[in-house]
This record gives sequence, C-alpha cells and structure tokens, in this order.
Amino acid sequence: MSVMSVTGKDILEKMKRDDLVLSMSLRVGMGNPSIEVASKLGFDYVYFDFEHGVLEVETFAQLIREARLAGLIALCRVPGLDAVFVNRVLDAGASGIVFPHIKMKQDATRAVELTKYRTPETPFGKRGFEPAYGLPKLDYESWTEYFKRVNEETLVGLMIEDKEGVDNIEEILSVEGIDFVFIGKMDMAFSYGVPFTPRAGRDDPVIEKAVAKICVECKKRGIPVRFSVGVAAEDIVENVKRWLPKGRSHLFMVNDATLLMQGAKHYVNTLKKGLKKYTAK
Repeated sequence: MSVMSVTGKDILEKMKRDDLVLSMSLRVGMGNPSIEVASKLGFDYVYFDFEHGVLEVETFAQLIREARLAGLIALCRVPGLDAVFVNRVLDAGASGIVFPHIKMKQDATRAVELTKYRTPETPFGKRGFEPAYGLPKLDYESWTEYFKRVNEETLVGLMIEDKEGVDNIEEILSVEGIDFVFIGKMDMAFSYGVPFTPRAGRDDPVIEKAVAKICVECKKRGIPVRFSVGVAAEDIVENVKRWLPKGRSHLFMVNDATLLMQGAKHYVNTLKKGLKKYTAK
C-alpha cells in the first residue's frame, strides 16, 4: 500500500499560513464513496468522531487506509483524556487528535502528553509505542528520526466548549504543543445557560463575546481557530467575513450527511419545479 503524500505537518502549515483548509466529517458514507468525493473535490483531510456516534476503532483503521490511498489524512475527536483510547486511535494511524471539553491548563497539558512520544524535543511526551502500529516508518529513517517525524506530523487540537474553558483560555493556550482550537458553540451555550440555534451564523451575545475572546487569544499566539458559522455555503461565506478580522481562521468542516441532504434537496426540488406542468395533478 502506498503511503499518503500529505501529512499532518502539511495541514498545520496551511493552517498557520491561514490558507483555506477544508475537512469532511464522515457520518453517512463510512467507506470509500465519501472519502473519494473528499479527495476529488480537494478536501484536505477527513474527520471522524468518537465522542458522538457509533464508530468503532477497527472500522476507523480501515477507513484510514482508504484515506491514505486517496491522498488524505485522518483526524478524529476522542471521547476524552483516556490514554488507552487515544493510543488505540493513534495506533490505527490517526494524524491528529481533537480533545473535547478542555476546561483548564491541566487538561491541555494532558492532551499534548498523550499525543506525543517522549523525545529530546518533546520531553513531556507520554505516548505509548508498539512498532506494528501507528503512522508507517520510512525505510531510510532511524527510530529516533521516526519518533521526531511522527510527533511533528501528529496534530493536537483542543475543543473549548465550556464557560470554564473560556475563563481559563489564556492559561490553556500557554501549554506547549497545541496546534489548533475548535470552538463548540452548542455545548458552550448549554454551559452558559443561554439559547443556541445549531450552526447559526449569529449567536446569543454571551456566546459571541466568549468566541471573540478565544479568537483574540488564539490570534495572539498564532494558533488557528475554527467554529461553525452556518450550514449553506452561501451563508458560511457571508458569516465568516464578519469573524475573519476578529481572528477566525480559514478552517472549514462539513459532514457528508449535510452535503447529501443539500444535494438531494436540490435534485428533488429541481425535478419537481422543472416538470411540474408535465406531471399529473
């Protein structure tokens, strides 16, 4: 099997340059069709969710192989700061981990420790090692070179989605090794006790203020940050323009279920409208 040409390090460099980074979260097409579509349309990576949904690690490992063959890397969200589970998805070949509900500096420190091997460059690393698993070792590199490369290519993402996380954002972002931040606005709204419309472009003023605070702190440190700004592409374009000056990065994610619904809706509506006068009443 050929090894993917794109790495987590490549994606991080695009994030850091604030280039457009596109990801597809796979929910419906747990197999080649969605991965193939993502690859052909120029998506940068595919994303899998273990915090929500019913995905199993064995299936995930198979999907990663398909993604590599399609020239994509795979990132995943894990249920929490569980060393055993994190090790399993890394052994499966994940190129990055997103940790949910990071509320304090200790959480962020633990997330980085679990994702990195211990090397001279990352003496804090606590990732376990089994040579038969994980990102493939290149024939010409030593094990020392391998550990260093895998650390560089394996990304650490944090989800800030609680009031406590917002309050502690400066301490959280002081941890070495954080590559990017996702903001979970729905759980954040629950945490603040305010209403929230899923994936809406504008939110309760309390949430907007909290999101702006995270964006400012991430921008200070050059850490890319992403959060939902709508569902339809046209709405996303308009809504994100408001947030880019405040520090939001050009990171976008859409799930295949949404794309399927949008495409099917357009197809059905077009047929109904175009053939209305030819169909029986």
